[in-house]
Amino acid sequence: MRSLTLALAAVLAAAVPAEAARLARSPPPPFPQAGDRWYLSVRSPAEPGRERFARVYADPVEGTDRWALMVTCGTASTTTGKEVIVLQATGEAGRDRWGNLGWTWTPVGGGETGGGVFLRERDLEPDVHMAAPCPSGRGDLSSGD
Repeated sequence: MRSLTLALAAVLAAAVPAEAARLARSPPPPFPQAGDRWYLSVRSPAEPGRERFARVYADPVEGTDRWALMVTCGTASTTTGKEVIVLQATGEAGRDRWGNLGWTWTPVGGGETGGGVFLRERDLEPDVHMAAPCPSGRGDLSSGD
């Protein structure tokens, strides 16, 4: 019996460091996760001298794994920075069962709903697709700090 106990202890002693090493190599879950506040900025070219922009502010909804959103989209002068806002909306975001982040919005004052999704998450520079009039492209993601 003593030899069986020693053999089991040896197996466990070898398995625990191996599992710890495997977990250490696992990539961390993508930002944002439930409870994180985040900010997304997306810019893309528009007509000469202008660029399209989107700003998405997301606050966690307490007690859920979802976020409340404020979305602003428009165009900006590439020389003066003056903005023309074409969409202000509120909405909700969340991750699906596969971990993909997506959201929907409704324009303030009513109108056609829209939404967006991270097509691919690369650290803090996700590839973003959003419904018009918002731009799609490489985004800049931060915690807003």
